[in-house]
Amino acid sequence: MTSKNLFKNLKVKNNNKCPVCRTSLKQKNKIKQLINLPKYPITEFYRKKNEKLIKESLKDQKVMFCKNCDHMFLKNILDVRKIYSNYITSSHSSRGAVLCLENFYNFINNKVIKTENYNLIDIGGNDSSLLYLFKKHKAKKINIDPNGSARNKKIILKKMFLENINFKEFSNLKGNNVYVSSHTLEHLEDPAKLLENLSNNTRENDIIFLQFPSLEKLVEHGRFDQICHQHINYFSLFSINKLLNKLNLTIIDFEYDTSHFGTLRLKIKKNKLNKKTYKKQNLYGEAQKSYLIFKEYYLNLQKSINKLFKNGQGYGAGLMVPILTYHLPIINELNFIIDENRSKFDKRFINLKPLIKNLKKLDVNKPVLITSVSTKEAGRNIFNKLSNLGIKDICLPSMVI
Repeated sequence: MTSKNLFKNLKVKNNNKCPVCRTSLKQKNKIKQLINLPKYPITEFYRKKNEKLIKESLKDQKVMFCKNCDHMFLKNILDVRKIYSNYITSSHSSRGAVLCLENFYNFINNKVIKTENYNLIDIGGNDSSLLYLFKKHKAKKINIDPNGSARNKKIILKKMFLENINFKEFSNLKGNNVYVSSHTLEHLEDPAKLLENLSNNTRENDIIFLQFPSLEKLVEHGRFDQICHQHINYFSLFSINKLLNKLNLTIIDFEYDTSHFGTLRLKIKKNKLNKKTYKKQNLYGEAQKSYLIFKEYYLNLQKSINKLFKNGQGYGAGLMVPILTYHLPIINELNFIIDENRSKFDKRFINLKPLIKNLKKLDVNKPVLITSVSTKEAGRNIFNKLSNLGIKDICLPSMVI
């Protein structure tokens, strides 16, 4: 849990340049404001049943778009050191996150011969869920994360903020290294700094694997409910390639995955000569159209289900519920939200009113609003579960599922 003081004293600073190409926000022909999000909720924090709403957890936000490199980013940056010093989210607690890690593992395993002989270094490894998947691994396993944890004592923990990593110590390890990082790069204020540090200390036979939310898929599927304060950067294939090329890093292979958010997955190696190029998509216009459709969809949905779910019940207290509520306010008028995670029972989101209850409190004779739709997997699983329980009226508020 967290205290009101964390958010009351939370510093917010302006992002004045595109994190990829460094174009200044003053160049209004190159940098455009795509979305204005006043009093936008902070996610991933809960409060006790009788604690008051934390109004300070609503922070103004603006979404900027760099037309120069097809990169989307946030203008207002929250003090991540404070946010992540109180971070309690773990990868294994989300089925969507677990599935995404399993797909990432398969991508890595298919692209590397004898992965078990490489040192595995997970940048932002959280609870070491990805490292556990490499069961036959013989070389070192290292998890770098300020809140890193591991049940396996053979996993080496480096508890530090990613901006403070000196990759030089890993370049001296016996054998070659595979650096992996899952859904971490989007959280960094200055991703170029970390990637430059990594590039400077990557050897010829070392390999880098990254995965993070895809801007192309966000725009294609209209998933603007996936924008949150903690995700500062939204890379397109063009923008990440542009950044990597500047740092003598080359994309060897890539794939998209729509099972968790919309994910872009990369295999990267050090290469000064054979730099790849990808066609610029000019995503700004598409993003504008997609966001207008997204807004209209949720405005119409709010009108059509408002009476049905006022003082009603929801299902799924996933991390992104406050964001969905921002676009679909009826969620805040629910009496309660059902969840199966015991650690959330009899708690509330820091910025929402509904109480989180266990499955026994579900009334199968009343309609249910699915409130956890951040991933296709979550939405489908909840819908199937509710159908099997015999609930006749189920609302799944997602544009793509």
